[in-house]
Amino acid sequence: MLILNYVPAYMKMNSMRMADQRDIISLFNGNLDLARIFTHRKRAPKGKILGNIAIISATLQKPESRDSIKGVFGISDQVYKRIIEKAKREILSIRQGLSERRNG
Repeated sequence: MLILNYVPAYMKMNSMRMADQRDIISLFNGNLDLARIFTHRKRAPKGKILGNIAIISATLQKPESRDSIKGVFGISDQVYKRIIEKAKREILSIRQGLSERRNG
């Protein structure tokens, strides 16, 4: 589980600079502790979380983000694709979890 990286990732989600977004995207490549993320959501404004998730989602779609992420982490096209696909799946899981908790 990505427990040790949870706090740094959360801190990075507060500022959302491009460097922070790249780091968050790379952290999605690990095993996230979604239960802990959802527990923390109780202390953070849902709108802020959803807004930050939207920013990261948009970053994943921008072609210029590819070169930035690959350059900073020195990864191949194959690794980049794997990281991006995993990040997209995790973002979807987080969005669904937030929606379920809101409605449930």
